[in-house]
Amino acid sequence: MKNIKKLSVIGFLFIIIAVLAIFQPAWGADDISVTDIQPVYVEKGSTNYTVTVRAIVENNGEGDNVVLDIAAIDGEGFQLKTLKLSGYIEAGKKRALIGRIRIEKSVYEQIAQWECLR
Repeated sequence: MKNIKKLSVIGFLFIIIAVLAIFQPAWGADDISVTDIQPVYVEKGSTNYTVTVRAIVENNGEGDNVVLDIAAIDGEGFQLKTLKLSGYIEAGKKRALIGRIRIEKSVYEQIAQWECLR
């Protein structure tokens, strides 16, 4: 009987942890505004480019870790590549989040804009 209670408690804790892990760190995603997404540095190789992308992010909610998916979009609106930007932003503060991604030269040449996916 004691083993069943222990297993029940362990199972309950596991479920709580699993559910909490599903949620993204920025709980109030409506409190986050993203502006000025652009490549700030492009390291050009013969077939592949390494692109450093910067987004200016403002947190109007509580201070928290913010995770954003940023997409490279072509002229017809199709997603070519995506990358994640993340970092801690204090409440009421603005911060630049930066990430790097490798992109084939032919794909990079098709990029018309960068946008935040929500």
